[in-house]
Amino acid sequence: MAKKKRAKKKQTRIPETFDPVPDEVQDAADDYVEAKREQAAWREKTNGRKELLIEKMREHDVTELDIDDGEKRIVLEEGVKVKIKKKSDPKPDTSDADEAFE
Repeated sequence: MAKKKRAKKKQTRIPETFDPVPDEVQDAADDYVEAKREQAAWREKTNGRKELLIEKMREHDVTELDIDDGEKRIVLEEGVKVKIKKKSDPKPDTSDADEAFE
């Protein structure tokens, strides 16, 4: 009869401990965390400016304005939303063409 092999017991890890990571990995992690923090600070600044824009637009009763040399528009929507929309080309006036067929 063949002998059964016993499973080797693995050493258990102590919770909240881990092997040291290579410097390259740690540097990449530090860069990532720094970028995330910069992004959060930028988002905070952007949101503050957005709120100020909404306040000023309401104060002066402005609902839309052109930006980027007329390529885009800022549109104040209901609630506390502001959207930037690409301006579409104006549609040609077809009212004269309709009259020609009458």
